[in-house]
Amino acid sequence: VMMRDWERAGLAASLFLLLFFSYGHFYNVMKLNSSLQILARHRVLVPVFLLVLISGLVLITRKLSQPRAVSSFANALAALLLVIPLYQSIAYNINAGNNRTPASQSPLQLPILAPTDEDLPSVYYIILDAYMRSDALERDLGFDNSGFVEALEQLGFYVPACTRINYDYTMGSLTATLNMDYLDPLRTELDTNNLENIHTTKLIKQSRVRYALESLGYRTIAFDSGYEWSRIRDADVYLALGKDSLAIQSLQPFEIMLMKSSALRLFTDYTILTDQRDFNLPVSQYNVHINLERFILSSLPELASDPASKFVFAHILIPHWPYVFLPDGSIRDDPAYTNGDDLPPALRDRGYLDSIQFINQQILTIVDQIIADSPTPPVIVIMGDHGLSDDNRIQNFAAIYLPNYEESLLYQDITPVNYFRVVFNSVFNADLPLLPDITYRDIAPKGSPEDFHQFPETAPACLGDSIQ
Repeated sequence: VMMRDWERAGLAASLFLLLFFSYGHFYNVMKLNSSLQILARHRVLVPVFLLVLISGLVLITRKLSQPRAVSSFANALAALLLVIPLYQSIAYNINAGNNRTPASQSPLQLPILAPTDEDLPSVYYIILDAYMRSDALERDLGFDNSGFVEALEQLGFYVPACTRINYDYTMGSLTATLNMDYLDPLRTELDTNNLENIHTTKLIKQSRVRYALESLGYRTIAFDSGYEWSRIRDADVYLALGKDSLAIQSLQPFEIMLMKSSALRLFTDYTILTDQRDFNLPVSQYNVHINLERFILSSLPELASDPASKFVFAHILIPHWPYVFLPDGSIRDDPAYTNGDDLPPALRDRGYLDSIQFINQQILTIVDQIIADSPTPPVIVIMGDHGLSDDNRIQNFAAIYLPNYEESLLYQDITPVNYFRVVFNSVFNADLPLLPDITYRDIAPKGSPEDFHQFPETAPACLGDSIQ
């Protein structure tokens, strides 16, 4: 209307839409092309697109003598361009329908039933890497962790005093927990179903727990862990620094694609820069580690207000080395605490205890907010995947929040292989038998079945599970 010429106005609108929806495509092409990467900067590309838009508008309004002919050509070209994605979309859906497998299908199936006439609780699985049991903390490091335990119990958590891990290394521990079985039976079942090419540790990503919940309509939300074998990248929402914010990732895939291929890419990249700026710290090579852990800790409680039923996987590398966090959350700048396996025992213990105190405060704040903000009382499983070293490495910490559970379901020397069996029996009316609580200690670097030492099936007293 401002141009008083519908053909010219249509051409101007078309030019604007073309530039708007192609911005992200141009940006991606330049970013992937080594010779053009220097131009893959918004501060470079935005002025170029604005210049093209202004020049085009000037041409349309002042120089174009036959706008109707150009408009007709543009309409025909647009119709032709629509044919290609329409054909691809139809062909994809036909092929997908012919080759579709069930959306929620794990190599190892676990049938469970949703409770009737009840809202499904969100399930949080939080791994605190290398967090040892409270009695081991006091015995070996002289640290009284009773305040943290009592605070959790006041919130409604069950904290088993004598829990032990099933395997003393992270991959084995998480695989057994998420699939509610020991590694040898898992290998046997994979072989029986001609799935021997799937290594058992891949079942961290494709676990029984995850797919059983997804079969009930749960969405899986996973945080980047820093370790590839526990990065569940195919989760419904995968949260990592350098990726999109939670608000953006919660959109539908088509909506995300549309934003990233258009000028809205400016907004999505701004959220990434904001995250990086908020967590960026002037420290050494552990910047990435510090930023990632702070990102997880700050993002976890934000998930609670979403009413959708979700399975949340968060592998937090605290109190695991490097010991960069002081009890108040500030960053230690002493490089003597970042020497890994060469760390002297006194520095290791001090750094570890500082990390314990920091993560204790964080976890209490997080779970308190999750419980308070959840529309339906959630299920929260917190566990150390193993302890620190030597005897206490098999003595992991655990805390389970299970609303309205029967007291007989949980017991003091429960091991991780039974955590989710109790959850499913309590919440989803499953009838899963509890397995014997066995701990295997790896005594050789290979980690093959013959390299494990089996501990007694029961440990009536916490001291009974120490290494003989």
